[in-house]
Amino acid sequence: MTKQEIISEVAKATLLTLEDSRNAVEAFLEIVKLSLAQGKTVTIRGFGSFSPLYCPAKKGRDIKKNLSIDIPETTVPKFKASDEFKAALTGGPIKRKAKKVNKTNPYRG
Repeated sequence: MTKQEIISEVAKATLLTLEDSRNAVEAFLEIVKLSLAQGKTVTIRGFGSFSPLYCPAKKGRDIKKNLSIDIPETTVPKFKASDEFKAALTGGPIKRKAKKVNKTNPYRG
């Protein structure tokens, strides 16, 4: 699905004009981009979370020339889908994580 298709679907679902839908989608994407650029995590309940992932500089290898190369540090966007989103895709039940039990004293949780 392209951005234009998303804009059209938003317009149909919300009864907004195509221009208003475009502005809403563009604003949402810009907010997510700016938040990630500032190092913030964007969490959308029931959908997932976007977070910046820092990758430190490292040494790499150019196998064609047999040379060592420096790969610069970078920050890339990471997306983690929520359990509800995963369940919607698989058609299965929502998996919940079990609480850890303190084995030395089970009454303390």
